[in-house]
Amino acid sequence: MKKNGKKANISLHNYVELGRAIIKAKEEGKPSVDFKTIEDVMHWDEFVISINEVSEITRPKEPNDNERACITASLMALGTNIGIKKMEQAVKGISYKQMSNVVNWRMSDGL
Repeated sequence: MKKNGKKANISLHNYVELGRAIIKAKEEGKPSVDFKTIEDVMHWDEFVISINEVSEITRPKEPNDNERACITASLMALGTNIGIKKMEQAVKGISYKQMSNVVNWRMSDGL
């Protein structure tokens, strides 16, 4: 997880620098931002790679059907107080690891 977090942080930092370059270009009265302005901050290939990296490590906002089933099973496990270990034994196709991930990442405080 730390490796993906680091990739995301580096990519987000690149976007901040890119955004600042575009804002500065507009404030200086440049009629439009061209690829050269972007490449002054980072090489185009690096920019493309960073976009691909971010898309690989981010999750979609809406869960798919399998994730919904896992969310439901995790919620039921916690709500009925049987726990996710026993719920794993009661349901087919949903592992303890999947439910643990849901509980930690989708049901944590502040989300």
